[in-house]
Amino acid sequence: MLGHISKDCPQNNPKKNKGKFHAHAVEEEKPSKKAKEESSDKEYVLISALTGSVSLGNDTWIVDSGASKHMTGFESSLSSLEKKESPHKVKLGDDFQYSIKGVGEASYKLDSGKSIRMKGVLFFPGLKKNLLSISALEKKGFIIAFVDGEVLLWPRGKTIEDVVVIGEEEGGLYKLKGSADLALIHNTVSPCELWHRRLAHFNYKALPIVSKVVTGLPKIQVDNSGVCKGFSQGKNVKNPLPSSDMKAEGILNLIHLDACGPMTASSLSGYDYYVSFIDDFSRKTWIYFLKSKDEVFSKF
Repeated sequence: MLGHISKDCPQNNPKKNKGKFHAHAVEEEKPSKKAKEESSDKEYVLISALTGSVSLGNDTWIVDSGASKHMTGFESSLSSLEKKESPHKVKLGDDFQYSIKGVGEASYKLDSGKSIRMKGVLFFPGLKKNLLSISALEKKGFIIAFVDGEVLLWPRGKTIEDVVVIGEEEGGLYKLKGSADLALIHNTVSPCELWHRRLAHFNYKALPIVSKVVTGLPKIQVDNSGVCKGFSQGKNVKNPLPSSDMKAEGILNLIHLDACGPMTASSLSGYDYYVSFIDDFSRKTWIYFLKSKDEVFSKF
């Protein structure tokens, strides 16, 4: 659930919250007997902020306007994770501070077919949700709007035609609309194949011998008895071009023309193209440099 009260607002007390990350999310708990007996406007507002509910899972990301960073408590939600202890702590809406255990990346595939890639995601097991930070998206140059129960996102400076629907409202909260990106699944490469590639497609059967005579190489066990595909393709010989029955019987009877360009860099005189003429009978060649391609016909 999302929300915060006035005394916890970082804008009202910037010195107190300096150097801390915030995620204004709390777990809904049953109110104590003492809390039921007390009645005030502040408590009523707080309780109202906690009444939202959404179906949660490891792949559910909540769009949060109170989180200063993308955050998650599920390691499985990250495509990559660098585990490290951080001196910074994350303060949740229940005033408890959690230690950051690492920073990673996450990817989410939207129903529209596009994907959102989140970098610098804070990981700490105390959080039972995935939070997508609006402020972090705005710092990346995006604009976020909530319209008719949907979350809209588009790059700053673009038109309404570039708007992408990234989320929807559920139970009073907004969550990303889609599923975990399947691109996070990857295949591992065996040590045998890895060192085969690193050593310029060295013979598979000779890899264990190399590991014995070269310092620093791990013990390699051959698990591939096939033929290297790249090596086989490199040994292939191209078939000769088919012979032509059309032969020139005199000068200028048959001319081969080829126009080339534009080049990656202009010449000192500013030319970007050239056209060549080759006489099939005498093999004499003419080459003309061009500044634009429409000058080809003027060289005939």
